[in-house]
Amino acid sequence: MEKIFRLESERIISQNRVVRYENRFFQLEPQSRHYAPAHGKVVVWEGPDGRVGKYRGRAVPFREIAAPARPLAPEAIRMLKNGPQKQNSAESRVFNMLK
Repeated sequence: MEKIFRLESERIISQNRVVRYENRFFQLEPQSRHYAPAHGKVVVWEGPDGRVGKYRGRAVPFREIAAPARPLAPEAIRMLKNGPQKQNSAESRVFNMLK
């Protein structure tokens, strides 16, 4: 009965074996050297009780992880290297927040 009342969604596996589902991140556990290729597909399901599972024809072990850090924008990198160009500008306020 549980298989009837669950949502399923196909997801793509990232380079580091991470799958994103509903703003949550799950890292697939390796079972062998040749397991879960990057850009492979996995089906994510969610049961009515909120439990989440994954499978590729069979169950796939996983663990939930924190969201990966986002890379800095090129402007932020430039400001970190060179400092703000003008005082009291929007850039200097951003630079001070990044310190």
